[in-house]
Amino acid sequence: MSRRTRPAAPDRRLRLRAGTTALELVCVLPLLIALVLGAADLGRFAHYDNVVSNAARLGAEYGATHRRTVLNASAWEERVVAAVHEELAHLPDFDADLLVLTVEATEQDNDRLLVEVEVTYQFEMVVDWPGLPGKFDTRALVAYEEYR
Repeated sequence: MSRRTRPAAPDRRLRLRAGTTALELVCVLPLLIALVLGAADLGRFAHYDNVVSNAARLGAEYGATHRRTVLNASAWEERVVAAVHEELAHLPDFDADLLVLTVEATEQDNDRLLVEVEVTYQFEMVVDWPGLPGKFDTRALVAYEEYR
């Protein structure tokens, strides 16, 4: 029978490896959290930008497909604004005070109106990233010529 004089090497390696794994987790975890939060902010911004673009497009489309006359000019503009507000209601926690909306209808040479809708809405990041502004505007400008 032979006697072992040294402790089993695999047990010692496992204990050292467990400490190394914990140290790697401590070093990498802040980076992973920053990447996840950055991806979340980027995804939120893409959603806000998409909704703002759709709202401007829908407002201009409504204005281009419904005739504007001298008699119905104010009601026409109210319906364009309502179409924009209806689309922006898809944003979480939509606040009308953060919205800047411009509707312009200009007469063209061919006796048609050019309807321009500009929508600007403030986007706020979840995390205050160093070197980046915490709030900035998403903006969309859409112009359609009246065709109905």
